[in-house]
Amino acid sequence: ISNNSNEASVRTWTDVPSSPPLNVMVTSVNPSSLMVSWQIPSEIGRNGPVTSHAIRYNRTGPSNTETVTSGTTHIISGLVAFVEYSVEVAAMTVNGTGPFSNSVVEVSGQDVPSA
Repeated sequence: ISNNSNEASVRTWTDVPSSPPLNVMVTSVNPSSLMVSWQIPSEIGRNGPVTSHAIRYNRTGPSNTETVTSGTTHIISGLVAFVEYSVEVAAMTVNGTGPFSNSVVEVSGQDVPSA
């Protein structure tokens, strides 16, 4: 048995994230917009460099999805005033989209009454 050993470095392939983004928060900005913020998944749950995030939101019926290619904050606009929206965020790598976060519910801002 030799006392000399060679160091070996191994790199695994990337994969879709196995963890959702952390600390997802949603706040009303104005009657037609919500601001979504989050933290990227923990390093062990990223499974490679995060290239973008998917934001899924809905009030009733089918979900809408927007892709955010940079940062960890996004404004969803064009919403109906004073309506409850459910928002979820997922991290994405070159391999695909990971799991979505738990839903965060927020009511869009109240609009000024029309005359």
